[in-house]
Amino acid sequence: MDEENDQDHILGNVSQDANLRDLLGPADNLTDLRYTILTTGNQVASLFTIDGKTSTLSTNQVLDRDTLCQYDPVCILKFDVVAKSEVTDFFHKITVSVTLKDINDNTPEFPDPVVEVPLAENSVIGTETPLAGAIDLDSGNNSVQAYRIFPESVPFIINEEFYPDGRSTLRLVVSRKLDRETEDRYRFKILALDRGNPVKTGSVIIDVNVLDINDNPPNFEKDVYNISIAEDFPLNTMILRVKALDSDIGENGEVFYRLSQRQNDEIRRIFYIHPTSGELSLMTSLITESRPTYTVIVEASDNASAPLISQAQILVTVLDTHNAQPAIKTTLFFTQDNSNFIHIVENVKNGTVIASISAVDPDKGLNGQVDCVSNDSDFRLWKVETNGYTLAVFGKLNRELSEKHNIKIQCTDKGAPPKSAFEIITVILTDVNDNAPKFTQDVYRIEKPENELPNSSIFQVIANDSDVTPTSITYFISNTSDAVENFYVDSSSGIVYNKRPLDRELSSFISIPVVARDNKPPFHIGSAILEVIVLDVNDNAPYFLHDKYNFSLLENQPTNTFVGKVFAEDKDEGKNAEVTISAQNINDLPFRIFSNGSIFTTRPLDREASAQYTISVVARDRGSPALSNVTNVTVSVLDVNDNSPKIHVQEVLRISQFTPANTQFFVINATDDDFETNSQLMYDIEDQSNVSKIISINKLQGQLRLVRSLTSDDVGQYKCVVIVTDMGNSPRTSSASFTIFVTRDDISTQKYTSEAAIKYYAIAVAICCVTIVLSSVIILVICLIRRKDRLEGDKTNSSITSQVTQDSDLSQMDMRINDTYSTDYVPGTLMKSFSGGKKKEKQVTFKSPYIAPHVKFEEEDSDETPPEVISEDVTIWDWNQPYTHAYRSLDQYSPDEPPNIYGMDQKNYMGPNVLKYNKPIKQPEARVNDA
Repeated sequence: MDEENDQDHILGNVSQDANLRDLLGPADNLTDLRYTILTTGNQVASLFTIDGKTSTLSTNQVLDRDTLCQYDPVCILKFDVVAKSEVTDFFHKITVSVTLKDINDNTPEFPDPVVEVPLAENSVIGTETPLAGAIDLDSGNNSVQAYRIFPESVPFIINEEFYPDGRSTLRLVVSRKLDRETEDRYRFKILALDRGNPVKTGSVIIDVNVLDINDNPPNFEKDVYNISIAEDFPLNTMILRVKALDSDIGENGEVFYRLSQRQNDEIRRIFYIHPTSGELSLMTSLITESRPTYTVIVEASDNASAPLISQAQILVTVLDTHNAQPAIKTTLFFTQDNSNFIHIVENVKNGTVIASISAVDPDKGLNGQVDCVSNDSDFRLWKVETNGYTLAVFGKLNRELSEKHNIKIQCTDKGAPPKSAFEIITVILTDVNDNAPKFTQDVYRIEKPENELPNSSIFQVIANDSDVTPTSITYFISNTSDAVENFYVDSSSGIVYNKRPLDRELSSFISIPVVARDNKPPFHIGSAILEVIVLDVNDNAPYFLHDKYNFSLLENQPTNTFVGKVFAEDKDEGKNAEVTISAQNINDLPFRIFSNGSIFTTRPLDREASAQYTISVVARDRGSPALSNVTNVTVSVLDVNDNSPKIHVQEVLRISQFTPANTQFFVINATDDDFETNSQLMYDIEDQSNVSKIISINKLQGQLRLVRSLTSDDVGQYKCVVIVTDMGNSPRTSSASFTIFVTRDDISTQKYTSEAAIKYYAIAVAICCVTIVLSSVIILVICLIRRKDRLEGDKTNSSITSQVTQDSDLSQMDMRINDTYSTDYVPGTLMKSFSGGKKKEKQVTFKSPYIAPHVKFEEEDSDETPPEVISEDVTIWDWNQPYTHAYRSLDQYSPDEPPNIYGMDQKNYMGPNVLKYNKPIKQPEARVNDA
């Protein structure tokens, strides 16, 4: 049964539940039994009563589990019931167990309603103060289960510890640095909560008193004081009062003054400073002293056991005085009842004269000429005669800012040193209705959580009218503001309400212009701004900046290579916007992902094994409850030239000596496991037995072809090495050996007639003659051009000199850069050779200095490409190989690779004989053998 049930609450029937019918004999009758509770020695039995005839069991009183079974997790009340027959000798004892269930009928209570905790302001973070926990007589979830601090903004947290018997202890922990000078007291609540239904809460007020330590020295108002005094200044009269403030309290904040011991004894003989008031005075007359200035060092010390001090300097200038002091006489206007005060309305016109002032000085000459000044800018002294003035209103007066003006009139003569006199004139302003209502703050700043219900109270603004007789005030929101659509204000109370729920994602900062108007003509209005900072609630899931991510990575990179980074954002803020990124299917993939979205490899990747991976990435915020989103990341593995070509060639190739010229007799097959350019191959043959005189190889397709007809002298064995190189950035090369046998096998060939032979011999002779004539003409033209270039050489800003050699197998290229030569290997024939003996040199001049022409060579069907004439000064010959290393300057090439003199933009290989030339040559002078 539940505790706290009413008296006579029926629990059940003992006879039925004990199955007494089954225990009775055939002669026994159930109605003959009488039931009694055994109460002897058992106080619990008195809590229940039983009907002697029917055995109905009920409570004798209201049962309180918290009293009967305090500290017991389970409350079981046991007693015995006797069933006895009045007819037979039947007797049976029945044990009854009543489980008394707890209800949440007790509120957690702390031992004391208020606990005072003293803490020194230098308490380190983590300092703990033990506190007594709350007591709840209930058990289980109905007892104390948690503690909270309210408000949470205080620099403390609570550590709690629960014990098996239901008790708990608390420790108040310092979570932020304390500073008594900033906040000397914290008053907050600790809430104890159970988990009953409904939840009940108890509280205790914690009053933390931050104790002072001596951590602040006294500070003077000024570091340096400048004063001037007459040499006949009276003794024991205050010259100056210095003041130092100490932000500590008690003895730590008590300030005492003294003259510094580390200065001239003369200073301490002449001057004296009062230890508590800070008043500096003279002990010795300055008339007998000869020094015009004194520097007095004053110290301020607090009264702590380990006092802190600070110092200030007082620069005293001694004036030479021998003239009399002027006297001031005033005549006041607008006085009332013969008082010494002037009464005028606050809106009095400028120029109104309120007093007449005259300065009287009995001295003669400059010592008797007096000038008077006023210290109040709202009033001005007008000189009307010698030493005579009028005092008039000059500024705009405002009673609400200053009801009383104490105008200091200072009159000083022109003596050396000058003498001065002072007079105070008091002006009292009377009120007029000229002020608008003014809010208690120009800007109110509050915080409100988003999603608050419509018509909720946001804040109350208050305006006051500083006039003497203020009127009632009406509040409203400015119609020119968009805030009218979302907020309204109660016209009489100034309470601002929202019309619709707040949404931080739409607007985290709301500015509401509120207006207050008085209700008396002429109407005046005042305004203020209510700034609402909308606090975040975790109502937005993170989102990725892209629907999907694609990254690429070169294969064979080392472990922990950075792959890329995915970015996710959350429209919320704070912890609700702190996004952690993780992966769902990362276990089987060679990657790991960090919480900031960075992806790294866990092992080197092999494009040949897998060219692409897909990762499912989750972005989850830290809100409660947490929200998440998912995207896919695709990682493409880029190829690296890490596989050498594989060559498939027979060890022995046979060819008949009667095979016609230009016959393709074999194709070398080579493969490369790499991708794209890294798998494109070039073929070449290393000539080990002078085999190049009979065969050639197609460099792109690997076809072996006879270069001429064979003779019986060519019969024999030729050892060859085929070299296959891929076109990667770092080319890889493989080679294979094979042997070519030229045999005397008799094959059916076309026999040339003697007439045909004669015809071909004639053609050969004609070609030779034409070649000789053309060579002579070319040599002559070169000589003429070189002569012309020598004559015009001094007018040229940049030149390129070419030297032509008669060798037909050109393998070396000489380049001169600023009179320095380098030699680079250029595979293939760069230009047709010239006939002749001595090396020829031609100087070629570009029309525009440092600007090279755009050149494009396209491959033709014929084996030889005629030169392209760009201008009459420049001739460019065909190249068989593309240039490399487009981004290096001419002085950075190694001896085994040709330079790219065609500019920085040749990023991709454009095919044989196709070049681009877009940028100026950096070096003005070059000489090349074959170009």
